[in-house]
Amino acid sequence: MRPAATTVAPAPAATTAPKISVGMVTDTGGIDDKSFNNLSWQGVQKAISDLGISGKYLESHQQSDYAKNIQQLMGEKDDLIVTVGFLMGTDTATAAKANPNQKFAIIDYTYPDCSTGQVEGKDCGSATVMNNVRGLAFQTDQAAFLAGYLAAGMSKTGTVGTWGGLSIPTVTIFMKGFQAGVMYYNTKHSTSVKVLGWDDVSQKGTFINGFTSTDDGKNATASMVQEGADVILPVAGGAGLGAAAYCEAATRSA
Repeated sequence: MRPAATTVAPAPAATTAPKISVGMVTDTGGIDDKSFNNLSWQGVQKAISDLGISGKYLESHQQSDYAKNIQQLMGEKDDLIVTVGFLMGTDTATAAKANPNQKFAIIDYTYPDCSTGQVEGKDCGSATVMNNVRGLAFQTDQAAFLAGYLAAGMSKTGTVGTWGGLSIPTVTIFMKGFQAGVMYYNTKHSTSVKVLGWDDVSQKGTFINGFTSTDDGKNATASMVQEGADVILPVAGGAGLGAAAYCEAATRSA
C-alpha cells in the first residue's frame, strides 16, 4: 500500500517592514549649536543607526521659517515630525490640528498651553490635548539646582551668576533651579553666596535676547565677572559659547 502523499506548504515570502521616516525642524540656533538642536539631531542619528529609520532635518534661520519647514516635511510624507524648542509651540500645534493624521513630537513643550483669554494659534498652541502630538519636557531645574549648589561651594568670591537667551519658561527654569541650589548651599553651610542674573522674587533676570550671538554671551559674562562672579551658568544655546570664549581669553591674558 502506497504511503499517503504529503504536501509541503510553500514558505511565506520574506517581508520587509516599511522604514519609518523622521523629519526634524531646528530652532534658529542651527544644527551645530552645541545645545538642544544638536542633541536632538544626535537622537535622530542614533535611531538611524540602531533602529534603521531614515532621518533628515531642516534648519530654521528665523522664526518665520518654523511653519514653512513643518509644511515642507509634511509634503515629504514623513511619519514623524520633530520640532525643537519652546518657540515652535504655536506653529507645531497649528499644523497638528490641521493634520490630525500626522504624528508630531516637540522638544521643551507640552499641551494644553492656553490660559484664559488667550487665542489658539496666536497667543498659544492648543487649549486641549492633541492625540497626534507628544510633548517632551524635562525637569531641568533639578540639574540646574545641582549646578547652583556646586557653584556656591566652589566660588572663591562669594558671587556666582547666570544669564539667559530669552525670558521664556524653558530658559528661566534653569535659572530658578540654579538660584535655588545656591540658596540651599547657603542654608546648609551658613554662607551667603550671592547670585547675579536671576531673582526669583521679582522673576527678573539677565537676558541677551537671542541664542546665537557669542559676542552678546561674551559681554554678559564679562559684565558679571566685573561684578565679582567667578562661576557663571549661561542658558542660551550656542550663545553660551561666548562665556567659554571669555574664559579662554581671560586665561591667556592672566
